[in-house]
Amino acid sequence: RLRSVEALPGYRLSVSWYSAPPMIVSLDADVRQGGVFRSLRDEALFAQVRIADDGYVIEWPEPTDDEGRPMIDIDADALFALGMQQHVQQHTKGIVHRVFRSLFRPQGATP
Repeated sequence: RLRSVEALPGYRLSVSWYSAPPMIVSLDADVRQGGVFRSLRDEALFAQVRIADDGYVIEWPEPTDDEGRPMIDIDADALFALGMQQHVQQHTKGIVHRVFRSLFRPQGATP
């Protein structure tokens, strides 16, 4: 369950949870790709992210459907999974980079 969410520059979200460490989740690729997230390219609108459904969803107040319900939302479980995926990718990239450099370092070179 979500404790808090705050929009950051670059279409990122600072997210805190009741039962997990806080994380930064990037929605940059989704927003830039367009589709349902197209309207969030407006950074002022992106900054209006809020928690809904007792902490199980984040949503943006606009656009809305014919009944006035927000059309853009992300389930907390999906948001957590995306954040974990990004975290692993970021750290794996660093590890692979260090291993590659150590394997192909010229003889006698220092790290």
